[in-house]
Amino acid sequence: MASWHCQARERGQNGRDPLWARGSLKNTAAPSPAAAKRKRKNTHALPNLPAPFLARARARLSTSSHSSSLPPRYPSGIRCIVTVECTEARPEGLTPTRYTTQKNRKNTPERLELMKYNKYLKRHTLHREVK
Repeated sequence: MASWHCQARERGQNGRDPLWARGSLKNTAAPSPAAAKRKRKNTHALPNLPAPFLARARARLSTSSHSSSLPPRYPSGIRCIVTVECTEARPEGLTPTRYTTQKNRKNTPERLELMKYNKYLKRHTLHREVK
């Protein structure tokens, strides 16, 4: 039979079960040195540079967000998003299927034509770019 002192230590200072007994500290093993290093590494922190460099870097970070410094996803230049529509469904009185894709205007200046599946006709049909 355990003494009162041992029971108190097992139950914790306030008379409750310790955290490890309640399951609150599951998987809390110490991380490996490599994992701890990855966790500490802050890629967004400014390096230790002289004050003039830091001032310019902070100014650049505050004026432009990361997303605005990247090029637009689909610029109005060479690559563009186009819609292709089935050419065989309308004459048969069925609903034409439409797909969206992208094309390179420099390599394909004419209208795009692809063989795509039409679920209403249940077969592959010719799909031509619509404007």
